[in-house]
Amino acid sequence: MPRAVKFVELLVLVLLQTTSPLRFAFPRPLVQRRAFTKSLGASASAFFLAPLPSTAANDINKGALEIYNKAINLQATGNIAASLPLLARVTDMEPTFPYGWSSLADVQVALGDVVSAQAGYREAIRLCSSSDSCKDSYLNHLNLGCVLINLDRPSRETLEEGLKEINIAARLRNRPDPVVVTNRAIAYDYLGKYALAVEDYEIAVRLDGEVKPWWLRRAESKLELGDGGGAKEAWKRVEARFPESAEVNAVGTVIFQALGEESRVDECYKKIAPSLKENYSKEEFKEKNKLRWGPKMTEGWKSVVESRKEG
Repeated sequence: MPRAVKFVELLVLVLLQTTSPLRFAFPRPLVQRRAFTKSLGASASAFFLAPLPSTAANDINKGALEIYNKAINLQATGNIAASLPLLARVTDMEPTFPYGWSSLADVQVALGDVVSAQAGYREAIRLCSSSDSCKDSYLNHLNLGCVLINLDRPSRETLEEGLKEINIAARLRNRPDPVVVTNRAIAYDYLGKYALAVEDYEIAVRLDGEVKPWWLRRAESKLELGDGGGAKEAWKRVEARFPESAEVNAVGTVIFQALGEESRVDECYKKIAPSLKENYSKEEFKEKNKLRWGPKMTEGWKSVVESRKEG
């Protein structure tokens, strides 16, 4: 819907705080990872509610339209939180207006409330299914899919639903879109479908060659497939941009261990703070920070840590 910049960037990038993209990923950066996560959340600063197209404006009463426009003006000044109650009023006044629901959900995601945002996207999708005014409804499917795959400890069923929504977005988009493809890659990645993830990651890289934090997941997926050389090459691009990132160096230690390059393992390992070395072995910490490592990455890190303790 023409209301926003692909909000998924915000979630994808932010949820990526470690590695993933929503066209709206929301960051919860750790102090040690601030430089790495900064670029992840960069797109969030571009988030805004776009003015309604004239056809959509005709579907809403004057009072609700004024409130909606006030929300837009608040966001233009960076006051996203203040727009939340206004958009909630719009949905009360005009419950069949899809832009009200989708815009409300966008703001909830921007504020970190991804659980509540699901309802808004679902309602917007339902309303758009019987409306001709939703010209880019793919964003609702994309954002819902991104929200679902980035929930805390999502079940496999939830991840599959998220993938389904992203695939619907891809069909509706009907043209190459790096954000859609990247989020689908992440969904495959989280489901352990690494071959499909790598395929989409490569497409996304061809569509947008700028190095982003989610490129680290591309390296991890290659590692899970047993492609150590490919993982190394993908990792080098990320490391060149984020050389001090603890997360990047943690992945580097495992890749270089798999390749038998012990000097590089030591080099990367020494860059990681002792507290993070311990935390990367804790499943609770990794899930909280969306570090959804695959089996080879998890076992590889465990091996690296144990061998250094022995040393």
